[in-house]
Amino acid sequence: MLALRPTQFAIGMREVDRKTAKFRALGRKKLKAYLRRHPLPVVVGPGGVEHVVDGHHHLRACWEAGHRRVFIDVKADYSRLSSADFWVAMRKSSWTHLYDEFGGGPHRPQRLPEDIRGAADDAYRSLAWAVRRAGGFKKSAMLYAEFKWADFFRENLLIGHGVEAFDRAVKEGLRLCRSRESRRLPGAER
Repeated sequence: MLALRPTQFAIGMREVDRKTAKFRALGRKKLKAYLRRHPLPVVVGPGGVEHVVDGHHHLRACWEAGHRRVFIDVKADYSRLSSADFWVAMRKSSWTHLYDEFGGGPHRPQRLPEDIRGAADDAYRSLAWAVRRAGGFKKSAMLYAEFKWADFFRENLLIGHGVEAFDRAVKEGLRLCRSRESRRLPGAER
């Protein structure tokens, strides 16, 4: 599991915490069956290194739940490419998100965490997840769509500290989802 390389710098830990609780509640046998039905999409890079291109929250939740094995689905094999050409291909395919937990970037892919434990917590990514769950926008098949929403919220509202402040931010996020500016985002109501 720790051999799988992240293709993004940040995750939303509120989503991870929710998934972790779900995975722990399933128990080992049911969790293994669930993971078999939901393999992580992977791209093989130079040296045979496997890079997770989606499901980072899923992967971190498995780690947090104490489960050390996941199933993968290889989407592409770029193992014959140079490192530079590999990252060009990853960017062209939108299989990497090179922005940090503050929305800064793009950063060099060589700075990505070695494994999922190194992914930083992006409070605005957590907010995007919570707003989507509350009906603010629809889940999109577009990779890294919730990071687009996270950046939108980052530009338009502040998240205070604590549960109550986060809940207020979710309400404000729901209001922002109905704004004209949000219509360009993936999953927005048109």
